[in-house]
Amino acid sequence: EVDVLSVGTLMHEIFSLYTLNIDKVSDEKSSNDLFDSLVDTVLKSDEFQRFLTEPSSKMTGERVLVECKKYCYKTFLALKNSDFKVKKSEVSFGENCYYPEIDLLDGQVKIKGKIDRGDESEKYFRIIDYKTGSADSSDKSLFAGTKLQLYLYGASVAKKHGAEKSPAGLYYLP
Repeated sequence: EVDVLSVGTLMHEIFSLYTLNIDKVSDEKSSNDLFDSLVDTVLKSDEFQRFLTEPSSKMTGERVLVECKKYCYKTFLALKNSDFKVKKSEVSFGENCYYPEIDLLDGQVKIKGKIDRGDESEKYFRIIDYKTGSADSSDKSLFAGTKLQLYLYGASVAKKHGAEKSPAGLYYLP
């Protein structure tokens, strides 16, 4: 039986390594070569060995990797002619982190977490959050206070940049 959390963790690890090395990509072949080398490295870790050895995990892993490879190349194409560059991937925010913690309720509540990807251009930043399941980003969820994740990430990044950069977008990517 395959753990959905493990599949999501595998995908996040691959996306993180890929985007941090995206400057090595110039076309589909180099994208696939980078992807293949990263997958070989990631699957050797103890956490993901079962995707190579256990029959049920292996089949799921193969399917996931096909989709991940396509997604990585699409990411390259999206960034290729963009002013945005990947600045951080799988980066924590909170006390003593690259991005600062967020204080709520006059400092009574301190929020910390991990941002999947932060892209920056000269004047703007955007936050990307990968979703292996569904993502409800409706206004109703926002006003009900049940889906504040992206907005909290954006508040932390905005706090880091002050007036230097403005938010361009906060995105869930399925």
